[in-house]
Order: sequence, then structure tokens, then C-alpha cells
Amino acid sequence: MSTHSKLDKICVAIVICCLILTALFMKGESLGIKKIVDEDAEQNSDSEYFTANDLEGNWDASDAAVITLTGDGAEISGNGAYANDGNVVITNAGYYVVS
Repeated sequence: MSTHSKLDKICVAIVICCLILTALFMKGESLGIKKIVDEDAEQNSDSEYFTANDLEGNWDASDAAVITLTGDGAEISGNGAYANDGNVVITNAGYYVVS
């Protein structure tokens, strides 16, 4: 038997095994294969991460601290944030306008 013929048979066997595995995983639950699900991802929703205040789009910018990013740093007017070595550090909760 030539090497080429053996290689063809090995390739056919691999393809058949892949098809069988694919069919098993497609119908795995009915065959008793347990599906692994990230339970944390199923329980989390966007509403847990954002408050009603976060979702409110109509807020007054007059009380907000204004952070203007420049090429090397930032200019900040208002309370709750400061610039340090090219980084902006926000220290308090509140409204911020970043541009």
C-alpha cells in the first residue's frame, strides 16, 4: 500500500470522527451530555450595573466638573477630579463632562 493511500484513509477517518463528534454535540443534551453554562453571565443584566441616575439623559451640566483633555494632560474646572502626570483621577461621584 502506498503512503498516499494510507494518508487518504487517515484523512477520511478523521473527517468521519469529526462528523460524529459534531452530531453528538448537536444532540448532546438528549444523549445525556451536560451543557456547561456560565451561570454568572445568565444572571447579570444591565440594570444591576446602572442606576436610574446613570440612565437619565436630561441632567444639568452647570453643576458638572469639566475635564478638557489636551495632548499632554488635562484642564479641569470643578470639583471631584485632578490631573496628575498626564492622568486624570476622578475622586468623587458626580457629573463630569469630558471633551
